[in-house]
Amino acid sequence: MEKGRNTMLRKNRHARLLKVAVIGAALVLWIPSASRAQSPEILAVVPAGSGARPVALGEAYHALGGDIYSLYYNPAGLGLARGLSIEGGVAYRATTLDTRYFNNPSTSRVSSTGLDALGVIYAVPTDRGNLVFAFGAHRLRDLDNRYLVEGYNDSDHPDLGDSWIWARDVDRGSLYSYAAGVSIEVAEGFFLGTSLEAISGSNSYTYLLEAYDTEDVWTPYDGHTWDDGTDYTYRSRGLRIAVGGLWRPLGLVSFGGSIKFPSSIQITEDWYQSEVLYYDDDTYEVTYDDSGIYDYYLRLPYEFGVGAALTLGGVTLTGGGSYYNYAESWYSRAPYDGFDSDFFAVNYRPNWQLGGGIEIRAAGGAAVRAGYRMEPLQFMPAGLQVISDREIYSFGLGWNIGDTVHLDLAYRHARWKTHLDSTSETWDSGRFLMSFGYRF
Repeated sequence: MEKGRNTMLRKNRHARLLKVAVIGAALVLWIPSASRAQSPEILAVVPAGSGARPVALGEAYHALGGDIYSLYYNPAGLGLARGLSIEGGVAYRATTLDTRYFNNPSTSRVSSTGLDALGVIYAVPTDRGNLVFAFGAHRLRDLDNRYLVEGYNDSDHPDLGDSWIWARDVDRGSLYSYAAGVSIEVAEGFFLGTSLEAISGSNSYTYLLEAYDTEDVWTPYDGHTWDDGTDYTYRSRGLRIAVGGLWRPLGLVSFGGSIKFPSSIQITEDWYQSEVLYYDDDTYEVTYDDSGIYDYYLRLPYEFGVGAALTLGGVTLTGGGSYYNYAESWYSRAPYDGFDSDFFAVNYRPNWQLGGGIEIRAAGGAAVRAGYRMEPLQFMPAGLQVISDREIYSFGLGWNIGDTVHLDLAYRHARWKTHLDSTSETWDSGRFLMSFGYRF
């Protein structure tokens, strides 16, 4: 009798645990996948752009230079610098995300302030030509994001039924490039440059999901939460090499281009996950709780950039673009949560990001700038519909104070809209930059 009773209890317990597993898995997998599209995958995050002047000109900067930002765009542009100078800047970014989940609106906002760039340029005195060295740091990626979705699910899911669901993603952090570069004027008006770059950074990611049984169909369950958090650390595994060229045949026209060669990043995840199930009798049970530390490796692909500029009097027109093919990336060691080996080929589309701008310089060293840039989304998971792709409008001001100090300001605004499953998203991102330089 006692043996039969224990067998029945074990069967009931197994059935209950199976039901918990089904509900938990259904919630985590079924919740609108757009909330997981903003994962800590660093390639899915918008490149930061660097420098108030380049950003104001639509980042069409491969044929320009003379400042520390050439380390970011085209190291050959360092050859346009003169003397010894210290340059840098700060950036403020604010992003608003409006989501509609089953036509229920939600809004989330995040803002951050941090170092945009800092570095030193030294032009070696020479009898002819130019030889310039530079050392600096640049913000490669803004990893700050916040995603919020909430609303009533009326899809009659077989396990979830009609329920109220709330989910939130929060990312905090940045990815930086630390580089040293050199440019040489090998012939009159023709510069060659190269740089060595180390990449490092960190971010903290949290994901919280809540679901409540508003129609009382989960008997005997009333609610469910899933809590997921990870601290990420990114480190270069070897130095990334970039080479570039800049040609100014007449002094009025310039052409430039650069290549960044593949490199790898080691990613360390310090993670935790927990799951709690709430019952109709106001009790609860922690059904899952785990944590750990895991390392894996991500290969970055080639990046190409080209540009041209024309200067007539005090007016400069510039244009260019960068080609990214992150479909050629791969994991040399897979993440803990086990992405497929063809994850990048399936979910990323290669594209050109094109931009252009105009700069008008007035007497006294003042400048007015404006630019436009198209940055098509690259992370394209199955089912994602791009309602309007990412476009960026920018403008800026600049001042030269004597021969020693310059100050530049810029503002860029980006906007795009997507739809995935039952969730629509509208992103608005504004970024304000202030750059400065002092020449000794």
